Amino acid sequence: DYALESIVRILNMVPTKKVDKTPYEIWHGKVPNLSYLKVRGCEAYVKRDSTDKLHQRSVKCIFVGYPNETMGYYFYFPSENKVIVARYENFLERDLISQKFSGRDNDLEDDHMDTLPSENTSKIPVESESLGSPPELIPVRRSERTTRAPHRLCLNIEVEDDEVGDFGEPANYKAAMLDPDKVI
Repeated sequence: DYALESIVRILNMVPTKKVDKTPYEIWHGKVPNLSYLKVRGCEAYVKRDSTDKLHQRSVKCIFVGYPNETMGYYFYFPSENKVIVARYENFLERDLISQKFSGRDNDLEDDHMDTLPSENTSKIPVESESLGSPPELIPVRRSERTTRAPHRLCLNIEVEDDEVGDFGEPANYKAAMLDPDKVI
């Protein structure tokens, strides 16, 4: 059912032989948006409606078609055996195309072929290199520059004895208690 709806939708976006326009252009008066079309049967990650902290935010589904009543896509959700309609998705079309062009087939027969271990008993002679003289140790080159702090980090404060001098304050608690000018 979903395949037939997809075929009809695509045929309505293809020009006919008698008229240079597509049926979609004749009915709606504008050129169809072909970026909406996707590869049928490709895998996609569909965002879940309710996101929970402990569950995945998206689910891996298979694209099966286009709904007529809404803007979105039909996806088959294999783990729950459901078909859902979703609008926010991430298609994996390039992965499907790259598998076809790389020559990698997903046949179950090829995956389960038994391979026998190779019985190669021939020995390859290994030539040992002579360890004549030990390698020379090259000393590590150290910089001879003297390091100093940048000028911006230096404090340019000249302290004079007058500023640091005695202002008439007592040096400790005992001197403060014996001071005649103390305020209680």
